[in-house]
Amino acid sequence: MLISRRSLIAGALAAPFLARPQAVLAAFRPSEFGAAMDGAADDAPALGRLVAAAAKAGRRAEIPAGDYVIGSNAFSASGLGRVEIACEDGVRFVNAGRLFDDAGGGQAKRVPWSIGFDGCDEVRWSGGRIVTTGGRLRGRGVGVFTLENHGERRPVLNVERCGVFSAERLTLEGDPGPALNMEAQPWAAAIDAPQRLRLILGNAFFRARDCRSVRLADCALAPNACAREQWTMVDCGRVEIRGLTSRSTESNFASLAKIIRCGEVDVSEIDVADPGSGSLVDVIADRFRYHAVRIDYPNGKLLDVSREWGDLNAPIGEGVIANCRTNGWGVVSVRGRSDERQVAGAPIGSIRIVDTEFSLAGDRSGDKRPPAAFRLGGVDALTVENCRFTNVAFDGAPSARPSRLALTGCRFEWTSAATTPSRAIRTGVPTVYDGVSFAGVGEGRGQNLFFTTMKDTPGRHAFTRCAFRDLVLRTRGDVAFEDCTFENVERRPI
Repeated sequence: MLISRRSLIAGALAAPFLARPQAVLAAFRPSEFGAAMDGAADDAPALGRLVAAAAKAGRRAEIPAGDYVIGSNAFSASGLGRVEIACEDGVRFVNAGRLFDDAGGGQAKRVPWSIGFDGCDEVRWSGGRIVTTGGRLRGRGVGVFTLENHGERRPVLNVERCGVFSAERLTLEGDPGPALNMEAQPWAAAIDAPQRLRLILGNAFFRARDCRSVRLADCALAPNACAREQWTMVDCGRVEIRGLTSRSTESNFASLAKIIRCGEVDVSEIDVADPGSGSLVDVIADRFRYHAVRIDYPNGKLLDVSREWGDLNAPIGEGVIANCRTNGWGVVSVRGRSDERQVAGAPIGSIRIVDTEFSLAGDRSGDKRPPAAFRLGGVDALTVENCRFTNVAFDGAPSARPSRLALTGCRFEWTSAATTPSRAIRTGVPTVYDGVSFAGVGEGRGQNLFFTTMKDTPGRHAFTRCAFRDLVLRTRGDVAFEDCTFENVERRPI
């Protein structure tokens, strides 16, 4: 076959464009920017230069295995476009665990070490472990701490005013502190601090504020006696927490996460075991969804929708809890600061709970109040479908809300008198029960079911196709039963 000279020239000109591979930009690495990576020298300045240079060049910051010490200087990035940090297996960021002087005075020094992103368009982080050993504040002199003295601890990972933040396979462990160390005058801590100490310690591990989207996926926590919440998201658009695990052998946080004034919140595939007290998540959001959350949290709550720590007038819209498994005390709490202030504030919308198991193991007969699956005081409508309650109470009274409460296809069961409260079920609003079973133990204090309406509250408790066994049924107000069965049941008025 003959090939013309023109064809050869055309082919030669086109070949570079047809065969040109996609350009791949090499990642930047810490050693290029002076990181020692020896577990002793302060690598924070080098890491800061690495992240800034990689972002400006449109490249990824790739961090090889090793210990990176974060000392007196914070590792931070500000005003960048896209930031991508990829940590290989074996990467650890470790703080120096120092003492910080001048805890007293008009304004205590801020504990400095933090990994921060501020005003970046997009931040994507993958892998690595951030290990904290707990900075301590050291006071000097007598009467160091007064009502006006406070120190605010920055979180270990701080994200503010960013468009999108995403973290995957990141592990946070240790005790971020700070603890108090009154070495100079130890007696002052015992005498003065309990009455006058006002230290604002802040959140422990992570905070996101004023971000459009925050996503945490397949991350892990290993907290050690932390005094504050582990995660905080404030004034963010969409928040997604998926695949998070938390394991601890010591009592920890007031809450695992506080999510305040956010748009859409999605929490799924969470597995938490902690002997502490508090809530898994405190939330104020337009919409929130819980799915496949598992907690072993005997003294805590699965969810707290509360305005005690938020804006009274912040709206709370619809919520869904589905396919969750809990071992906890007060599992779902919906409340305002008080009934009067709650009514005056913005309303809490509807909550729907589906296919979820609530349980509490062990002998809780000495508890002052019963372990309660629900404590309701501020939701307009609550629907509970196909849920199982084992050795926990359903406590919704006294309250003017929810205005609508319905339970369908649920099962309440108590396995022994030691695990059941004297008031197993108590609701203060008209409630619809459809296909619900109640099985008591028929002995001791754990046999009473209370179905009451508040005085001067219109409406009725309506039971349809329900089953009652081995219990004392006590009612007040307008109560109706249709197609129900009663086995070894004693009915009494309240």
